[in-house]
Amino acid sequence: IKLIGEKKYSKATALLWENIEHLNEPELILLTKAHYLNKDYFESMKAANLALAKNENNFEALTYLGLCQLRKKKDREAKDYFRRATDANPVYLPAINGLVEIYQKNANYYELRLIYQDLIKRVGEKSEYLSKLCDIDTKDAIAEGAQQHCRRAIQLNPNTPENYSNLGLVYKNINQLDKAKEQLSLAANKFPKSDINQLNY
Repeated sequence: IKLIGEKKYSKATALLWENIEHLNEPELILLTKAHYLNKDYFESMKAANLALAKNENNFEALTYLGLCQLRKKKDREAKDYFRRATDANPVYLPAINGLVEIYQKNANYYELRLIYQDLIKRVGEKSEYLSKLCDIDTKDAIAEGAQQHCRRAIQLNPNTPENYSNLGLVYKNINQLDKAKEQLSLAANKFPKSDINQLNY
């Protein structure tokens, strides 16, 4: 662990491989992580598969396999691993973030919406999840959902600039131009250093 903390990945992996016969699951995950951080994706996958041989539902190993595939530009394979990881642990954020990265690339708002709705169901309303739904619904022109999610996100955390401008854009999209102007003006004045709010105003 110390070697990984010091970013001495090659030393850490060499040491762990020397003792490969005796490594337990957490140590195999350390080996997987060290290879991944060193961008040795093939070796990282090899170590992750050893961890899966001990426990096929090891969500960390599945996530590293997904991340390695993602870095190798194999999104379909990556998605399968992330899905298996979230089946094993539905609130494991590294796997969820992997899925988000893939769906954002393809502007797949439907799947993105499902991810954050599911997280809210499982762990409760968090401002960052509501902010994501506010943004997704705004981009996807789901006016009612966007209004609801943006307002609630602002209530929970009034310091996220994008929620204010997204709410203004929603009003603009549904032709409530006075409300839109008022909201975008509020966003620009409240967050003078926010590029997105100044741009939208």
